[in-house]
Amino acid sequence: MRFLLWLCIAVLSSPCAGLAAGPVVIDTLISDTVASWFGMRIVPVGDQNGDGYDDFLTYELPRKLYLCLGGPAEFGIQCSRIDNETTSLFGNLSMVNGDSIPDFGGIRNAPGGRRRLAVRYGGTPLSVIPDLLLGDDTVYPGQAFPVYGNDINGNGSPELIAGHYDNALFPSLLFFELNQDLDSTVDFQLWAPEHLDYPVFGRAILTGDFNGDGWEDLVTNMLFSAQAGVSDQVLLYWGGPAFDTLPDANIVRSMTYDPEYISFGQRLEHLGDLNGDGWDDFLINYGEGGSEDSCSWVHFGGSDFDTVPDITICDWALEARLAGDINNDGYDDLIKGRSTSFQAIGQANIYLGGPNVDSIPDVVIDHSMFSGYYNYFGHEVAGLGDVNGDGIDDFAVASSRGAGFPWVIFIFAGWDDAVSVDDPLDPEPALPTNFTLDQNYPNPFNPNTTIRFSLPHAEMVSLRILNALGQTVAVLVDQQRLGAGEHEVLWDATEYASGVYLYELEYPAGKQSRKMVVLK
Repeated sequence: MRFLLWLCIAVLSSPCAGLAAGPVVIDTLISDTVASWFGMRIVPVGDQNGDGYDDFLTYELPRKLYLCLGGPAEFGIQCSRIDNETTSLFGNLSMVNGDSIPDFGGIRNAPGGRRRLAVRYGGTPLSVIPDLLLGDDTVYPGQAFPVYGNDINGNGSPELIAGHYDNALFPSLLFFELNQDLDSTVDFQLWAPEHLDYPVFGRAILTGDFNGDGWEDLVTNMLFSAQAGVSDQVLLYWGGPAFDTLPDANIVRSMTYDPEYISFGQRLEHLGDLNGDGWDDFLINYGEGGSEDSCSWVHFGGSDFDTVPDITICDWALEARLAGDINNDGYDDLIKGRSTSFQAIGQANIYLGGPNVDSIPDVVIDHSMFSGYYNYFGHEVAGLGDVNGDGIDDFAVASSRGAGFPWVIFIFAGWDDAVSVDDPLDPEPALPTNFTLDQNYPNPFNPNTTIRFSLPHAEMVSLRILNALGQTVAVLVDQQRLGAGEHEVLWDATEYASGVYLYELEYPAGKQSRKMVVLK
């Protein structure tokens, strides 16, 4: 079942009336089952089917991978399952096979509980079977982590990078050259720096030009599982022809172990160019989700890069993603998800990029703005690209109402800060914000009347005529998918007796009915 919830969300809790445009829910994707963690990971993958609308991947337990195709608002987003064996970790690989369509990869189960890297070539239709499997049963003997495609060593060919770790082996990063000779052979292995004990290395990976030299750099983490006297670290390797196995810089939250700073760097995120200076930026998370000790460090890239954070954000939010330019002002934006179950807190905080970006959220989307009890609202957030084709980036917030309810993904449209919602100069009429069934006219009538109703988005609807006993006597719209906007249906009651009748509009989220009178 799929339905749409339209919502006016005020910037900084101001009233909705008369505001400049802000985020509006344009589609709601609902899982088929409860307790599925639908939307536990959401990854944009560009335009997979060449229709001009960006698409994305999502995942739910156990090992269900979906491709969701964007489209016009009146038709909504269409998701289909493409794999039952891929785990929750996957990522955009850019264009591996050189056909101009973004490809993507993930971790796929292998015999004996082992895992392998699976690469899928973009485009539709997609095969259930991956196009390419990398490694063998001995290459990934335990945990394997996200994969990305970028040119780190400056040889002109991007690399697929994967974390390689289990309790018996010293951890490393595995590099596969994404070129015409791509095969299952590991082309380069980057070992974790020597230490007193075996750390978790490469659990988070991101790439970008952070030192401003024109080459893609590598950022990864090294966690020490709360070893006394040892601090978690984030390691930076400058890319280019001089790339080697030694980190060029490390970022440390605390030089001594402190439980408050556990998991420093467990989540890393590329932020695009958040401050608009022309250089790539990134974010480091630390602390435990849902705690006041959960904070993020934002580092601005550039030729003067140092290990001191430029912005510190402490908003209890564990999930952080690049949102894209969701307010159409020319700057990349940051979205963070704040989700806890024990306190029934659920938020998505948006930090709008620009020269004056700071640690105060510019838009707060709270679970209380929705009908229902969403105590996992914000457990995953993600920028999606332009899924509705209006030229502005969109984003997603995943949620659940708690035990016994299905998991959902709310799709929000980006907005234009230069245009007001009720701008009289806007030539496009505003779409309805609710399902609405108007009173028929004329009423009473003989023999014809017009029934009007409004839909906030494309949906399967039925329109029926019932007699005073509640029996259906006519079906005017029978489970038909209609577009967003206002609709009119003419009913000819020539063959029906005088009396009181009901007309009923039914849609997945509910139904509405009104009385009318045939007078002959």
